Amino acid sequence: MAQISAFALIMLIAAGLLTNEAAAAVCCLQYSTIKVPITKVKGYSLQDTKACNLDAVILITAKGRKICTDPHQDWVIEIVATLGVKVIRMRKQ
Repeated sequence: MAQISAFALIMLIAAGLLTNEAAAAVCCLQYSTIKVPITKVKGYSLQDTKACNLDAVILITAKGRKICTDPHQDWVIEIVATLGVKVIRMRKQ
């Protein structure tokens, strides 16, 4: 009986941790109107509609700010492509 109670307690704790992680996920709700210069961008992440209601490229600035951008904008596509080329070059070294 004690083993079942311990197992149940562990499962409840694990479920609570997973719930907290899911709640901590933040989605872009709209696109920023700020056009970020590529010199200020150190990375990016992709947000898709599987997890959130809006497709977005989240640009990460050198200061650590996260800016939600429209993945269909030419300037965003250019930043993603440029950063991708940098990664490919780094892998070849």
